[in-house]
Amino acid sequence: MLLLVLAYPLLTHAAIWFKEPLLQWAALTVLIAIAVYDALKKLRLWAWILLPALSAAFLGLVKFGGGMYALFLQPILLPAAMLILFSRSLRPGATPIISLFAAKIRGSLPDDLALYTRKLTFWWCIAFALLAASAFSLAIFASHTVWSIMTNFVHYLFLGAIFLFEYLYRRYRFRHLEHPGFFAYIRSLFTVRMHSL
Repeated sequence: MLLLVLAYPLLTHAAIWFKEPLLQWAALTVLIAIAVYDALKKLRLWAWILLPALSAAFLGLVKFGGGMYALFLQPILLPAAMLILFSRSLRPGATPIISLFAAKIRGSLPDDLALYTRKLTFWWCIAFALLAASAFSLAIFASHTVWSIMTNFVHYLFLGAIFLFEYLYRRYRFRHLEHPGFFAYIRSLFTVRMHSL
């Protein structure tokens, strides 16, 4: 999975750099493989049918010159979907999604940490909105090379910087609580499945 996640932005950027439509097709195929990775791993028949079917459809799209438009969608739709997911969890009566993650990892949340995770969910909504708006604007106004550099590298650096800063701030802000090391924290996040929340 990690190799697929790393391959996607590299293939996308290579497709633009070398102006190679088949690399567009490879990037889109990898994107679908990421989306259905768990089902492929569990040998779900529908996933093994869907992947080659969509790959063939993307090959046709690329042949007709539409591959770039498909590549434009992912950096817009992914943060937009995350924005919807996170913002829906802030509705009255709902539990903020970061609070759910924190409770799964910690077992229970003190009141001050519960309030903090609610506010943090809101700030992640802002970050996702900025990323979606940036990707949309770049797709319209920027060159393909600038779009690729921003959406395939700078946006991910932006997310990583937010993630690291928040982790360090939380350790300082809640220094009276026990915190795992950074890599242990990352591992704990990956152990929490969305469907188990």
